[in-house]
Amino acid sequence: MKRLFAFLLFVLLTLTVTMGLSEEEKRLEIQERVEKAARLIEENGPEIFSLFYDRDGEFFIGEEYIFIYDDSGTNLVNAGNPTVFEGRNLISLKDQNGLYMIVRIFEVALNQGGGWLDFYWPLPDGGPATFKSAYVMSATHGELTYVLGMGYYKQEQ
Repeated sequence: MKRLFAFLLFVLLTLTVTMGLSEEEKRLEIQERVEKAARLIEENGPEIFSLFYDRDGEFFIGEEYIFIYDDSGTNLVNAGNPTVFEGRNLISLKDQNGLYMIVRIFEVALNQGGGWLDFYWPLPDGGPATFKSAYVMSATHGELTYVLGMGYYKQEQ
């Protein structure tokens, strides 16, 4: 019983801290996690990808998760909804406003050295496309360059 209570207290405290973040704090937290993920990829390559699926780990926060593309636009990791997106080349995917999302993600990650961008993306539970803000950057391991990021769903601006 004590173990159950301790576990529930831990979950409650984790949710309280995560949900209590201001938007600025959330953006900083996401950026730090993406930068850490990029360092791990640069050091270990794709062998580290399985770490990003751990829903109890540091790279998964509620509906916020790491996504990774290869240099052709093929989705390699989408921890939020792997069965729908992984293994698919999404370079020509457009959001409801006609934005080529993956092309734009690549532009920000590769040409601008990383940064934030906004687009519409389906909810992980298969729900409708919703306004999302994501921090993206690139990571290189050996000859391979990956584009990765993490985002959060927010109120439309």
